[in-house]
Amino acid sequence: MAVTYYWYDKNTKELIDVDTVFDVAEPWSISPTVPLDKFDVWNTAAHEAGHFLVLQDLNSPRDGALTMHAYTWLGDDLKRDLGLGDILGVRAIYGE
Repeated sequence: MAVTYYWYDKNTKELIDVDTVFDVAEPWSISPTVPLDKFDVWNTAAHEAGHFLVLQDLNSPRDGALTMHAYTWLGDDLKRDLGLGDILGVRAIYGE
């Protein structure tokens, strides 16, 4: 679907650059109401932005509503914002 690459200074841990690449072969939508035959750009972009923050993919079915869940589906627009579990993950890494 999409992948995020990031580069950082290994000594300072400072983020240097981030690139996100979307698979152009997939059917994408930026509509506020996502058609059931398209993937939501905003949903996927929010997930990939989580990788900017060093959040990892979640694979458990119980995490299916979280932005960092590893899977999406056609018409899925439920994860355009960070869920509580995603926010707790960011806080665990960076603090309040």
